[in-house]
Amino acid sequence: MSANSEKISFVIPCYGSEYTLESVIDNIHQEMQKFTEYTYEIILINDGSPDRVFSIIEKICAVDKTIKALDLIRNFGQHNAIMAGFSVVTGDIIVGIDDDGQQPLEALNMLLEKIQDGYDVVFGADSGKKNGFIRSIGSLIHDWMGVSFMGKPRGVRFSAFFIARRYVIQEVMNCKNPSPFLSGIILRSSGRVTSVNLPFKKREGSKSGYTFGKLLSIWLNGFTAFSVKPLRVATFMGFLCALSGFLVAAGTIIHKLINPSILAGYTSLIGAILLTGGLIMLMIGMIGEYIGRIYICINNYPQYIIRQYINVNEPFGTNKS
Repeated sequence: MSANSEKISFVIPCYGSEYTLESVIDNIHQEMQKFTEYTYEIILINDGSPDRVFSIIEKICAVDKTIKALDLIRNFGQHNAIMAGFSVVTGDIIVGIDDDGQQPLEALNMLLEKIQDGYDVVFGADSGKKNGFIRSIGSLIHDWMGVSFMGKPRGVRFSAFFIARRYVIQEVMNCKNPSPFLSGIILRSSGRVTSVNLPFKKREGSKSGYTFGKLLSIWLNGFTAFSVKPLRVATFMGFLCALSGFLVAAGTIIHKLINPSILAGYTSLIGAILLTGGLIMLMIGMIGEYIGRIYICINNYPQYIIRQYINVNEPFGTNKS
């Protein structure tokens, strides 16, 4: 890797990581000793964590004034917390990393090499199968959603461990949606995206903060934030349902004319009503999801609110020439 004076900004959203955060930061310091051609900074974002995370962050920042920290007034979610961190980065290359110690920072050179090869964004994807059933299903849905609705290149895998050029992050920051879907915004900002399969580590300390409810919220956000395809699918399903109903009705009438002694099929009738009613409710719910998100955006719901800054002295979101 050629010598340069580029700066790397590590953005770490923190939630429920009182037992792992310090080791993650120590790991960053240790690994960056290998990259003497880069300077670096660390930005910690307390995403309304209910444990002692912010106390630990305050202690870390008191010892090391080069580490920046943001304290959000409540839990806004991982993507919102990352967007808050983006607002104070000063690096040329931004690295997103979790606070649980699973991402293999020793493989950072592989991501940096891809950036030097000309890619704008590189995801470090887990090559193992250490996640639970719900997280594994979530990853599959996330991948399918990216390909189907966002134009993600096949073979590219999303991950919370990523590295991106500053100009991509500056474009990402233009999104003011109160429920940002980071992977989709990145894909909308650049087509030079790839991923590298890496052996992730076992989770240390606490369990994942992603419950099924939180994952469901992220999926709905991804479905509705970047495409109207779900509405078109609903329209197609409605057409199929109407066509099926017409064919069944026509067949029943013809059958009754041919054989008047046939009794009316109440069971099949109730089944058809329940199926049709369920599809209608599904479509109404989907339309309602879109309308609800439009309502939230119109009312300028905040993407994040920062209660306190630590070791932050520079203008937020400043562009570098």
